[in-house]
Amino acid sequence: MDKFIVLIVVVLAFPVVLAETVPITLDVVEPECAIAISLTTDKQEINEGEQISYINNLSEKRRNYVIEYWAEWENGNVAKSPRNTTNTNAKKFTPKKVKGTQTLILRNKLISVDCIDTTSDDNTSFASVIVHGAVAETNVEPIVEVDSETIPERQEMKQQSEERDEPETREIEGKVVFQSSGLTSRKMMVWIIVAVVGVLGALLVWRR
Repeated sequence: MDKFIVLIVVVLAFPVVLAETVPITLDVVEPECAIAISLTTDKQEINEGEQISYINNLSEKRRNYVIEYWAEWENGNVAKSPRNTTNTNAKKFTPKKVKGTQTLILRNKLISVDCIDTTSDDNTSFASVIVHGAVAETNVEPIVEVDSETIPERQEMKQQSEERDEPETREIEGKVVFQSSGLTSRKMMVWIIVAVVGVLGALLVWRR
C-alpha cells in the first residue's frame, strides 16, 4: 500500500519537474512629464565676502531626480565647481578675491528625473549677480622715467659742457696749478685787445 502511494506521488510530480519554466516579465512604463528647472537668488548685487543664497526650482514635484549646479564668472572661469543634488534646498556661496566689479553667473541643469520629459529644452537655467571687489581695479599706465643720458643730443651737449668746464693744468716751478679754461680764454682776449691797441697806436704815431 505504501509503495502504491509513493508511485502515485512520483507519477504526479514527474510532469511538473519536466515542464519548462516560462519567465514572466512586467514592463514598467514611466509616465510622461513636461518638467522645467529654474534658479532664483536672494540678491542681485553683493560685495566680495558677502554670502549669496540660491534655490534650484522644479516646475513639478518628483520623488527621484538629480540636479547639477555650479557658478562661473562672466569670462568663463569657474567660481564654484559643479556638484549634484537630489533636493531643492537652498544652496549658499561666498565669492572671494574679486578684482573690480564682475558678473557672477549661477547655473543648474536637470540631469535625470523619474519621468519621460517631453520638454528637454528647458532643463537648464541661470541667474546673474553683480559682485563688487574689495579693491576697485584701476587701469593706470606706469610712468616711464627717461634718462637724459640715453638721448644722443643731450648726451653730446653734456659732454661739451663738461669739456668747457674741465680745468686746465700747468706746472709752475714744480707745482701743478689748476686753471679753468674760462679764465684762460679771458686772458687771451685781454692780450689780443692789448695787441690791437698797440698796433693802432703805432700806426697813428707813424702817420704823424
